[in-house]
Amino acid sequence: MGVQLGLMPPFSPMEAKVQAELPHGDAWQYEPKWDGFRAVVFKDGDEVVVHSRNAKPLTRYFPELVPAMQKIKPKRVVLRLRSAR
Repeated sequence: MGVQLGLMPPFSPMEAKVQAELPHGDAWQYEPKWDGFRAVVFKDGDEVVVHSRNAKPLTRYFPELVPAMQKIKPKRVVLRLRSAR
């Protein structure tokens, strides 16, 4: 992998943790947890790499992300993605 970013793989996306009760307050929002993929996308110029939360390559499962990511404005970026597939 030739990407050279400030945040390099392996990098694990945030994971949900079981809690006894929901937090209270107006600052909290909730959403259902759906089965799917969690991934981190690394973009450096035209090079795009997609990794699972366990640092396994996922680019072959989501090849459509490569041209989509190449079109976005930031030349260098790291994104955390969730996908219900």
